[in-house]
Amino acid sequence: TLTTAEAYIQAQLAAHTAAGWSVVGTANTAFPTGANSLSVTGITKDDLLIYFTGVSSTSAGWTLRIQPNGDTTAADYAMQNVVTPAAGTVASLFNPAGSTTAAANTTSGIVQISGAQQAVTKPVNSSGIIGSNRSISLGSCESTAVIASITFLLTAGNFDAGTYTVMQRGG
Repeated sequence: TLTTAEAYIQAQLAAHTAAGWSVVGTANTAFPTGANSLSVTGITKDDLLIYFTGVSSTSAGWTLRIQPNGDTTAADYAMQNVVTPAAGTVASLFNPAGSTTAAANTTSGIVQISGAQQAVTKPVNSSGIIGSNRSISLGSCESTAVIASITFLLTAGNFDAGTYTVMQRGG
């Protein structure tokens, strides 16, 4: 049974597909069990939507990070994060869920990046749910490199559930 967040994200996927967004790879792909990271290649368009649902880890205290081109340089990310009801911290990398969680919790969310194929700073917004926390983040990817891939990274443990979809459109 889908959670409310997962059902909403599935509805958004359908709406964006109908509006001309194309899927990079396959929609609703399962995260690889036993791995702590995954890279999606083949990004060739300017506007990106990154959906993830039901993601969980084998370890407690994990955070899901999303990194364009696998970039781990903290100075390349400028994000302001609002988390409710619990206080959160701003991660140096995209942290759509805004906090760490127990192994039993899952996270679902959406990240939007504009100008992915431009050699400019790229605006980013994200929203997510992890456990009982809700998160909204606004900011930018400061790297001016063209985005060719997206890496999903768990900061602790390995994936044991969840799916992702990367969509793109534009020039």
